[in-house]
Amino acid sequence: MKNIEIKLQQDKTSKIKTLDAVKAALEALLAQPMDYHTIKIYLTEAKLTQLKVLLEDGFDCSVRNGITGGCYGARDGSTGPGLTVWMHPKHLAEVCVDADGNEFANPYHLFEEHGTLVEDLDGETLEQIADELDLKTKADNTYNFATDFGSPKHENAGFMFDFQFTTIETKKAFLVAVMFHCGGDPRGNYTDKVVYKFASSDDFYSVIFPYKTLTAEVEA
Repeated sequence: MKNIEIKLQQDKTSKIKTLDAVKAALEALLAQPMDYHTIKIYLTEAKLTQLKVLLEDGFDCSVRNGITGGCYGARDGSTGPGLTVWMHPKHLAEVCVDADGNEFANPYHLFEEHGTLVEDLDGETLEQIADELDLKTKADNTYNFATDFGSPKHENAGFMFDFQFTTIETKKAFLVAVMFHCGGDPRGNYTDKVVYKFASSDDFYSVIFPYKTLTAEVEA
C-alpha cells in the first residue's frame, strides 16, 4: 500500500511518551496541510509494538518498523528507530485553515464528493486504452498551478497535498486518472493511479479549483 508517508521517530528528547500523546499528535498532523511528515516520540519497545497494532487496526494504513532519513528524492541513507506509516489520504481532514488564515482542502475528499470511483479500472489501464483508441487526453499536476491557492486574497482553497491527473473526455463520460502525492520530491512518490468518473468537466473543475468553505464568509 503506497500512501502518504508519516514518520514516528524515536527521540529521547521528545515529550510524547504515551500512546494517547502519540494519538493526539497524529490527529493534529492529519488536521493540517502536510508541510511536515515527522513526529518525534519516545516509547518503550513494548509500547512501540502496541502502537503499530493500534495504527493498523484503527486506520487504513500500513506500518513498517524503523525510519529512513530525508524524504523521497532527498534520502540521506541513514536509518533510525521508530515507525514508518503509510496513511490513506481519506484520514486527513476534509478542509483546514493554517495559522496564517490560509484554507486548504483535501483532494481525496474532493474527488469523492464530486466524482464516482470506477472500482474495476485502474488509471494505467485507462491511459493505455485511451492511447490505443487515439482519444484526446490532458495531463497536469496541481504543483504546477496551485501555489497561490489558499491565501486570504484568493477565492480558491489550496491543497493539503498535490496530485497528478489525466483527463479523458468522450461523448458518454468525463474520466480522470489520478494519483496523490505522498511527500518529498513532486517528480515522484505517488499513490496508485485510480479512475474517477464525473458527470461533466464542470464537476471536475470543482476539484481542481475548490472554493473556500471555512474562510469565505469571514473574508466577505
